Amino acid sequence: MHQTIETLFKAATEAQARERYKDAFRLYRKLFEICADHPEANYHMGDLSVAVCKPEQSLVFYEAALRQRPETLLFWISYIGALSQLGMINKAKGMLIEAERLGLDDPSLFTLKKLLVETTRAMNNKSSILDETSLSNALTSADKMAKGGQIRQALKIYCDILERHPDNKRALANYQKLAPAELNRMSMIPREPPERIVKTIQTLLQEGQFHGLLKHAARLVHDYPASVALNTAEGSARRALLQHEQAISCFRKVLDVKPKSASTHFNIGVCHMEMQNPEAAEESFKTALHLDETLTETYRHWVMMRKIAPNDEILSSMKRLYKNEALSIDQRCSLCFALAKAHEDLKDHDRSFRYLSEGNALRKRSLNYDLSQDQELFEAIYDWDNKCEAASLQPVGKNPDFTPVFILGMPRSGTSLVEQILSCHSKVGAAGEFPYISNFSNAILQSKVCPSEADMNAFREKYIAGVKRIAGGDAFITDKFPLNFKYLNIIFTLFPTARIVNVNRDPKAICWSNFKQYFSGSGLGYTYDISDTVAYYTMYRKLMGYWYEKFGNRVYNLDYELLVSNQEDESRKLAHYVGLEWEDAMLAPQENKRIVQTASLHQVRQAVYKGSSNQWKAYERHLQDHFSSLAE
Repeated sequence: MHQTIETLFKAATEAQARERYKDAFRLYRKLFEICADHPEANYHMGDLSVAVCKPEQSLVFYEAALRQRPETLLFWISYIGALSQLGMINKAKGMLIEAERLGLDDPSLFTLKKLLVETTRAMNNKSSILDETSLSNALTSADKMAKGGQIRQALKIYCDILERHPDNKRALANYQKLAPAELNRMSMIPREPPERIVKTIQTLLQEGQFHGLLKHAARLVHDYPASVALNTAEGSARRALLQHEQAISCFRKVLDVKPKSASTHFNIGVCHMEMQNPEAAEESFKTALHLDETLTETYRHWVMMRKIAPNDEILSSMKRLYKNEALSIDQRCSLCFALAKAHEDLKDHDRSFRYLSEGNALRKRSLNYDLSQDQELFEAIYDWDNKCEAASLQPVGKNPDFTPVFILGMPRSGTSLVEQILSCHSKVGAAGEFPYISNFSNAILQSKVCPSEADMNAFREKYIAGVKRIAGGDAFITDKFPLNFKYLNIIFTLFPTARIVNVNRDPKAICWSNFKQYFSGSGLGYTYDISDTVAYYTMYRKLMGYWYEKFGNRVYNLDYELLVSNQEDESRKLAHYVGLEWEDAMLAPQENKRIVQTASLHQVRQAVYKGSSNQWKAYERHLQDHFSSLAE
C-alpha cells in the first residue's frame, strides 16, 4: 500500500512539473482515494489549483495539508498567498498571526507580512491612480510595470482598479498571475532545516554515507528548496559519487541564494577540473578568489592545472597573500603547498622545499597527528588476524556476479594508472577509491572482536550494492583504495575469488610523492613529516611480507617502473592475472574518459611516461638523511 501511494505521488509531481495538469489532477485524486490526508499531495494539489487559475479551490487542499503538518512553513506561505490572491486579506493576516503563534520564524514570513500591509494600504488608500488617469491608461501602466519587473507597483495599480471595478477581467487576471509570482519569489528566500537536521546531513557527508545523505535530502527538498546547507551537502555528495553535472546543479542553487559565495564558486571549479574542463574551472577559481582571496585552497587546486611562469599574476598574488599574518593555519597551509608547486615549476627547488616543509608542518599540527597512532593500528592488525585465524573465520557467501579487483599499495605508488589501464577494458568498471572495506575493517579493529558470519554477509551485500551503483554491472569491478593493503584477510574472507594487485614503486619516489602531496582527508597524517613517511613505508613493507607468506601468489605484485618502461608486456601480464582477454585500448589509459578524483587526476590524462620516479632527486640534499634507511 505504501509503495502504491509513493508511486502515485511521484508520478503526480512529475506530471505537475512537466505541466501535464490533467494527468496530475487524475493521479492526485487517485492517491486521495487511498489516503485523503497525504500532506504533500494536498499541498501540491493546492499549488496545482493556483497554477490553473483556480485559487479558490486551492484553499481546501492547503488547509488539509496544514492539519497534518502545521509545522511546515511552506504550507503556510502558500495558503496565506492564496488567501491574499483571492482578496481575503483579513483572513490572510489572521493565518499569519497563527503561524507566528506556532513558533514559525522565517524571513519569508516577515516579507509576506509587508506585502499584506502594502496590499491593505493600497486597497484602503483614498488616493487612486484612477483619480489621475483613465482605466485604459492605468491598465497599460500596470502591464508595463509588470513586464519591467516592477511587480509590487503593478499589483498596487491592479488593486486600485479592482477597488472601483471589481469585475474588470484584465485587472483580475493579471493580479492573480502576478501575486503567485511574488509569493514564489518570497518562497525562495533561503530557509534552513533545523540545526539537528543540518548536523545529521553533515555527519553523513563526513562519514562518506553519500547515498544515505541523498535519501535524506530527497525528503527535505520540498520544504527547504533554497537551503544553502542542504544544497551544498548534496552537491558534495554527488561530486563524491562522480555525478558531477548534478553536483554543479546543486551548487548553482546555492548561488541563486548567495551569488557571492566564494566557496561555492570554488566547488563548481573543482567539479569542472575533475571533468577536464580547464577553462570553466579557471573561470570559477578566478571568481572565488575575487570574492575571497583568503580561500587559499583555490590557489592549491588552480596551480595543479597549469605551469607557473616567473611573471605569472597568480604567483604575485600568492606571494602578497603570504605576508598576511591574519591567515589561519589551514589557509596558510594550502597557500604553502600552492607556492611549493609554483616554485617547483620555476625549478627553484630550495624555495619550493621550504614552502613544502612549512605547509606540511602546519597540516600535521592541524590534524594533531602522531606516528604512534599508525604504529598501534598496525600492531592491532597482526593481533586481530591471529585472533581470527584461531577462531577459524571462514569465507562467506556465494561468489558475486562480478570479479572484484582490489588495486592497493602505498598512496602515490601508481594505483591510479593501473586502474585507468584496467578500466579501458570493455568488461571492467571502475569504482575508484571506495572506502567501504577500510571503514568496516577499522570498526572491527576497534571492537577487537571477530565479526559473525551474519555481520560479514550483511557488509558484503552492502559493499556489492555500493560498488555497483558507481561502477555499473560489468564483469570486473576495480576498487582502488590504496590503504586496503592493511585488510587482505578481510578481503579474502569476503571475496575468496578477488584479485589483489599490489603496486610497487621505488621507495624514495613513493615517500617523496607522499610528502609533497596535500591530501584532503584526515587519514594520511603520516605524509606531513618525511621521517614519519619513511617509517610508515617500512611498516607497509613488513605487513605486505606477512600477507605474502599467508596468501602467496593470490597477490599479484606489479612493478611501476617496469610498467612505464615496458607498458605492453606488463599490461598483458596484468590482464592475464585478472582474467581478462587482451584489448588494445589498455595501451592508451590517457584516453580513458572516466572521472578521476585522486591526487593523480592530472597525471592520468597524460600518456604513460618514464622518469617520474626520479623527481625526488631534485631535492636530494634535503632528503638524503631521511632516505638512508630505505632499500632500493
